[in-house]
Amino acid sequence: MDGRLVAGGFLVLALVLLYLSARLLLARGPALLAVILGLLSTDILYWGRSVLGDVPALACFLGGMYFFIKGFQEGRAAFFLAGGCCLGWQWTPRNFMVHSLPGPGRSYLGVSPAST
Repeated sequence: MDGRLVAGGFLVLALVLLYLSARLLLARGPALLAVILGLLSTDILYWGRSVLGDVPALACFLGGMYFFIKGFQEGRAAFFLAGGCCLGWQWTPRNFMVHSLPGPGRSYLGVSPAST
Protein backbone atom coordinates (compact mmCIF):
# COMPACT_ATOMS: atom_id res chain seq x y z
CA MET A 1 0.00 0.00 0.00
CA ASP A 2 2.82 2.44 0.84
CA GLY A 3 4.46 1.91 -2.55
CA ARG A 4 1.23 2.75 -4.33
CA LEU A 5 0.90 5.98 -2.36
CA VAL A 6 4.44 6.99 -3.31
CA ALA A 7 3.87 6.05 -6.96
CA GLY A 8 0.56 7.91 -6.95
CA GLY A 9 2.26 10.98 -5.51
CA PHE A 10 4.93 10.87 -8.20
CA LEU A 11 2.22 10.40 -10.83
CA VAL A 12 0.42 13.53 -9.63
CA LEU A 13 3.75 15.38 -9.53
CA ALA A 14 4.52 14.25 -13.09
CA LEU A 15 1.16 15.49 -14.36
CA VAL A 16 1.60 18.85 -12.60
CA LEU A 17 5.10 19.21 -14.07
CA LEU A 18 3.75 18.29 -17.50
CA TYR A 19 1.18 21.06 -17.19
CA LEU A 20 3.72 23.61 -15.92
CA SER A 21 6.19 22.75 -18.70
CA ALA A 22 3.50 22.94 -21.36
CA ARG A 23 2.19 26.17 -19.85
CA LEU A 24 5.59 27.80 -20.28
CA LEU A 25 5.39 27.15 -24.01
CA LEU A 26 1.66 27.07 -24.79
CA ALA A 27 -1.63 28.66 -23.80
CA ARG A 28 -3.81 27.19 -21.05
CA GLY A 29 -6.03 25.09 -23.35
CA PRO A 30 -3.26 23.17 -25.15
CA ALA A 31 -1.42 22.67 -21.84
CA LEU A 32 -4.52 21.09 -20.30
CA LEU A 33 -4.98 18.98 -23.41
CA ALA A 34 -1.41 17.69 -23.01
CA VAL A 35 -2.18 16.62 -19.44
CA ILE A 36 -5.46 14.99 -20.43
CA LEU A 37 -3.80 13.08 -23.26
CA GLY A 38 -1.01 12.03 -20.93
CA LEU A 39 -3.50 10.87 -18.33
CA LEU A 40 -5.53 8.93 -20.89
CA SER A 41 -2.54 6.95 -22.10
CA THR A 42 -2.70 3.42 -20.78
CA ASP A 43 0.95 3.22 -19.76
CA ILE A 44 0.83 6.13 -17.31
CA LEU A 45 -2.02 4.73 -15.24
CA TYR A 46 -0.55 1.22 -15.36
CA TRP A 47 2.84 2.47 -14.17
CA GLY A 48 1.24 4.38 -11.30
CA ARG A 49 -0.86 1.40 -10.26
CA SER A 50 1.83 -1.26 -10.47
CA VAL A 51 4.47 0.79 -8.63
CA LEU A 52 7.07 0.81 -11.38
CA GLY A 53 10.18 2.96 -11.20
CA ASP A 54 9.14 4.63 -14.44
CA VAL A 55 6.82 7.03 -12.63
CA PRO A 56 9.54 8.71 -10.50
CA ALA A 57 11.83 8.73 -13.55
CA LEU A 58 9.10 10.43 -15.58
CA ALA A 59 8.52 13.00 -12.82
CA CYS A 60 12.26 13.75 -12.65
CA PHE A 61 12.48 14.05 -16.43
CA LEU A 62 9.54 16.45 -16.59
CA GLY A 63 11.01 18.43 -13.70
CA GLY A 64 14.26 18.72 -15.62
CA MET A 65 12.44 19.91 -18.72
CA TYR A 66 10.50 22.47 -16.70
CA PHE A 67 13.63 23.90 -15.09
CA PHE A 68 15.55 23.99 -18.39
CA ILE A 69 12.74 25.81 -20.18
CA LYS A 70 12.45 28.22 -17.26
CA GLY A 71 16.23 28.69 -17.30
CA PHE A 72 16.24 29.53 -21.00
CA GLN A 73 13.40 31.99 -20.51
CA GLU A 74 14.84 33.77 -17.48
CA GLY A 75 18.54 33.15 -18.01
CA ARG A 76 19.28 32.15 -14.40
CA ALA A 77 21.91 29.54 -13.65
CA ALA A 78 19.96 28.16 -10.67
CA PHE A 79 17.26 26.84 -13.01
CA PHE A 80 19.86 25.06 -15.13
CA LEU A 81 21.40 23.53 -12.02
CA ALA A 82 18.00 22.31 -10.82
CA GLY A 83 17.25 20.94 -14.30
CA GLY A 84 20.53 19.08 -14.40
CA CYS A 85 19.88 17.58 -10.97
CA CYS A 86 16.41 16.44 -12.02
CA LEU A 87 17.73 14.89 -15.22
CA GLY A 88 20.45 13.16 -13.24
CA TRP A 89 17.96 11.83 -10.71
CA GLN A 90 15.83 10.33 -13.45
CA TRP A 91 18.43 7.58 -13.77
CA THR A 92 18.26 6.47 -10.14
CA PRO A 93 14.78 4.86 -9.91
CA ARG A 94 15.64 2.29 -12.55
CA ASN A 95 18.34 -0.18 -11.49
CA PHE A 96 19.33 -1.22 -14.99
CA MET A 97 20.12 2.38 -15.95
CA VAL A 98 22.96 2.45 -13.40
CA HIS A 99 24.84 0.00 -15.60
CA SER A 100 25.01 2.55 -18.41
CA LEU A 101 27.02 4.95 -16.23
CA PRO A 102 30.78 5.20 -16.77
CA GLY A 103 33.13 3.43 -14.37
CA PRO A 104 33.60 6.28 -11.84
CA GLY A 105 29.85 6.80 -11.62
CA ARG A 106 29.29 3.11 -11.04
CA SER A 107 31.90 2.96 -8.30
CA TYR A 108 30.44 6.07 -6.68
CA LEU A 109 27.03 4.39 -6.54
CA GLY A 110 28.56 1.22 -5.09
CA VAL A 111 27.98 -0.98 -8.14
CA SER A 112 30.85 -3.40 -8.53
CA PRO A 113 31.52 -5.42 -11.70
CA ALA A 114 30.81 -8.60 -9.74
CA SER A 115 27.27 -7.47 -8.96
CA THR A 116 26.36 -6.79 -12.59
